[in-house]
Amino acid sequence: MHAVFSLLLTLWLRSRVVSTVVLSAKESDAFFCIHPHGIYTLGALTLPNHMPEIRLCIAPYLYHFAPAFRIFAELLGVKLGSTGPRDLKHLMETKNTPMAIVPGGFEEATITCRGTERVFLKTRGGFIKYALRHGYDLVPCFTVGDSDMFSNPQGAWKFRWWLNGLSIPAVLPFGFPVLPLLPKRVRVKLAIGAPLHMPQIQNPSREDVEKHRKRYLAALKATYEEAVQGTASAGRPFEVW
Repeated sequence: MHAVFSLLLTLWLRSRVVSTVVLSAKESDAFFCIHPHGIYTLGALTLPNHMPEIRLCIAPYLYHFAPAFRIFAELLGVKLGSTGPRDLKHLMETKNTPMAIVPGGFEEATITCRGTERVFLKTRGGFIKYALRHGYDLVPCFTVGDSDMFSNPQGAWKFRWWLNGLSIPAVLPFGFPVLPLLPKRVRVKLAIGAPLHMPQIQNPSREDVEKHRKRYLAALKATYEEAVQGTASAGRPFEVW
């Protein structure tokens, strides 16, 4: 099933993975942070092709109360974990496996818009705090082309943020004309940036979190700017919401 999905993904979207570094054993204690969320979080589905051992941490309600989703992920060969505080703490304390998350969450899906490159990180600091507490390096990842796979109407932000607060993705995607839930055929490239070393701070302060959030944003932007060269996304501003 996983091999078939990977083949279809490659044929339909001509997807590929590029890494700016050769990942070593040290990166087994790394948190891979995938952007943008997009409609289908394509980067999260593509990364396990490159690193089969990685564990994708998803929303707690999906992990604990959506068995169909978990079965589908397992059929694709994707190992899952939960971003719930207790679950994530346990995974990090036991150094379970290399892990991946999508820090922007449903809010980042909501702001997905063709022709733009957006991340939702102005108010996101939880993943930074966990990385600092447990000494995990952060690896910025950016999926170039993800935002062009679907049209997604913009506006009505207050209502949509409210839906996001209820863990509801406030999106209205329209992709391939005949089958709107199928993505448009665009070239997709998952870029994996260099690991950002994080010090281990048992009880990080707000200042610590903000300092390293800015470091992470700079590393993500650098990964993005290198990845978009020669693509349809070249020249687009890197928007931080």
